[in-house]
Amino acid sequence: MRRCCAPSVTGSASPRKSTRRSARFSKRRLLARPATATASPQLSLIYWHEYVFGYNLKPDPLGRARAAAQRAVESAPSSHFAHYAVATALFFQKDIPAFRTAADRALALNRMDASIAAFLGMMIAYCR
Repeated sequence: MRRCCAPSVTGSASPRKSTRRSARFSKRRLLARPATATASPQLSLIYWHEYVFGYNLKPDPLGRARAAAQRAVESAPSSHFAHYAVATALFFQKDIPAFRTAADRALALNRMDASIAAFLGMMIAYCR
């Protein structure tokens, strides 16, 4: 069976191993500057990826994702990306009413971001 993935920088044949290595590197960089408007939502996405894909089974990845997303909203309340991070964390925590509020806010702030609109739209469809 052929795996569909981008080759890693190191040439590793294992996409899971290279993904974990990349996530560790990204997390270290983001933790160095967690208060920036784009770092906190990115950190939140890494944390919920840990939960969804089982990459790093440290305690409460969804709680860490939600906390990082909330910091992002506090540092940049008009950032659609920060509200998207909150919405995704809430979705995976199964807090559907709060998810819908955060998703609506993210979409209201920037309807032109097609990837976020599509991802949130898919999540909204799953909630019905």
